Amino acid sequence: MRPYAYFMLVPLLLTLTGISLPAGASGQPQANVLNADFMAIGPGNTSSTVLVGGTDGRLLRSADGGKTWQQTAIDSKYQIVQISARPQGAVLAIAQEGLLRSTDDGQHWDLLELPEGQRISRLAFYPKTGQWIGVSMGGAILGSRSDGEHWQILYQTKDSAPLTALTSDNGYLVAAGAGGQVVFSADGQHWKPLATDTTAPITRLLPLPGKAGVLSFWADSSVIAVPANGSTPIRRSSASQDVPYAVAYDSLHHLTLMATTKGHLHRSGNAGKSWQDLGSLDNILLTTLLADAKDGSLTAIGARGTVARSTDGGKNWNIVMGNQWGATLNTAAASPDGQHLLAAGTGGLLMASDDRGRHWNTLAANIKYYVQDLLPTPDHKAVLAIGEQGLVLRSTDSGQTWMRIATGMKPDVTLFSVIEHPRTHELLACGPMGTFLASPDGGLSWRITRPVEEAGEGYLKQLVADPASGTLLAVASPGTVIRSDDAGSSWQATDADTSDKGIVTAAALGKGVFIATQGDGRILRSTDDGRHWANTDITGASPGNLYAEPVSGLAWIMVRDALYRSRDHGITWQRSEIQGTTLNFLLRTPSGTLLGFGNAGAIIRSTDDGEHWASVASGTLSSLRKPLADAAYGRIFVPGRDGTLLVSADDGLHWQGIETNTPAHLNRLWLSQDGKNLIVSGERIVHISLP
Repeated sequence: MRPYAYFMLVPLLLTLTGISLPAGASGQPQANVLNADFMAIGPGNTSSTVLVGGTDGRLLRSADGGKTWQQTAIDSKYQIVQISARPQGAVLAIAQEGLLRSTDDGQHWDLLELPEGQRISRLAFYPKTGQWIGVSMGGAILGSRSDGEHWQILYQTKDSAPLTALTSDNGYLVAAGAGGQVVFSADGQHWKPLATDTTAPITRLLPLPGKAGVLSFWADSSVIAVPANGSTPIRRSSASQDVPYAVAYDSLHHLTLMATTKGHLHRSGNAGKSWQDLGSLDNILLTTLLADAKDGSLTAIGARGTVARSTDGGKNWNIVMGNQWGATLNTAAASPDGQHLLAAGTGGLLMASDDRGRHWNTLAANIKYYVQDLLPTPDHKAVLAIGEQGLVLRSTDSGQTWMRIATGMKPDVTLFSVIEHPRTHELLACGPMGTFLASPDGGLSWRITRPVEEAGEGYLKQLVADPASGTLLAVASPGTVIRSDDAGSSWQATDADTSDKGIVTAAALGKGVFIATQGDGRILRSTDDGRHWANTDITGASPGNLYAEPVSGLAWIMVRDALYRSRDHGITWQRSEIQGTTLNFLLRTPSGTLLGFGNAGAIIRSTDDGEHWASVASGTLSSLRKPLADAAYGRIFVPGRDGTLLVSADDGLHWQGIETNTPAHLNRLWLSQDGKNLIVSGERIVHISLP
């Protein structure tokens, strides 16, 4: 196999906001992980089918060469690393967990049974014998004459060391792997090991034209040529002391190109006998090199969402796209004529070019970052997500596609909380070093303000608003609390403890009253809109979680094995024992029932305003996070760790799981007003179409 897949890409229909995907099947929720990492691009078995696969079982399929895309349902446990197809035959996809096969051009997939102890790591179709060949992590070479349905072992290495590379481009087969192993076959049936003078693992195989053989690149920087007749391999000079990573052959200029893990580029005009150092391309990891056989241009992709292009054999490079911190393009492919290019990477990043790589458009943006909070815009026509790396995303189609919003913040910051001011309806988000973002237009544009010197250099990690007075409190780390009574235009310091044991989280209780937990387990109370704070007689072993109902003045403090309840704006407190349970969140359902959600899948329920509590079976041992009540449809949703999402339709008495197609940790929910679209966020962003 060449270092890129062959497939036909007809001109692409591009969008800056994402890829539109179909709604779920009638009667069943359908989950689509929007920011799974793409790892593989490959063809279907027709000239117009393109497949893009990656983590969380995410696989996109286009039947029209990239004009439109559809999410294909594959179990979330599969991590797709290679996609291969035989024209008018089966499509095979290698996942880290097994081998998948499709007989309908990538629409539906089955998991195949392989010989015991074998896991295929690389595939190639061998036209000479009409069979699929695979190399295995169990050190075997496998073959299939049934279009990939059944497999048998053709050859087993002596020490069963993993085989991880395979090529069949020149009519013969070369396999390689760990421990310097190379295995050769001229006919796909008879195999022989070839001796190399390295014990390093293979990084890449590169077939050269004609009878020049195959160049093998190894982790110890060795370059070894495998002759086309399968004779003794020949050591070439090492291009670099760095690990070789991406390779390509420029057939127009007869040049071999190689990039290392440190971003250094090298080229050879004599099949690797000697190398020229071309320098470093912005000191970034390059994951793929593509060579255009028609015009001789070179395209390199890699970290920071970089796309670079060279028209002089790699001497000089023009960075076409890049500077996307936290993004990596993992794979790229070109159509046979070189006109159309597709690149994919982290966080669902998908980019395409229709002019041989000169210009690129983003089909789907990189949104890999952890989402800290979700919030609807004041007019409920959009939803916002904020999080790591200065993430601000906005969706106007109920979370099916997202647009990243530029804020002017540095790219290495984290935004922790976003709220809508109860009086001005302006959106406020808090971040690092005492810095606020404010948006007057539903998150389309943002201004940066730094409130007061006393905010210090810590992170502003929580915003709290009193819906009655409009007072805003901002809780910083460590300990600092600042306040504003003019919708955030000006801020004042408070007398809160600013040490490491200072305030961790706060909640509004109405009538100018706020409560807060400290790092040493103490509970504080303020009765003057957060200006001054005093200790209460409640002390826990560790900081507790808070739940408050400002209109009624009811409040709960959740500590290990207990709940404290106040009916009088935090003046007095009543303790309830909940042995063996640590709660994270409370929820008041539309019927008045109280539900508590905690670690290890704990759910407790009270129908008498917290006087008595009963445990409810959740069916999970994963810790549960912030719930959401859907009053219109009588549903309650709660997310959790390990991809958990639970739903109850009977006021929290019984719960069932909803498949999220990811094992990632989830923490926040948003539901569209029509009740049909649910967003679950955290380590991943999942869009769920509800029946």
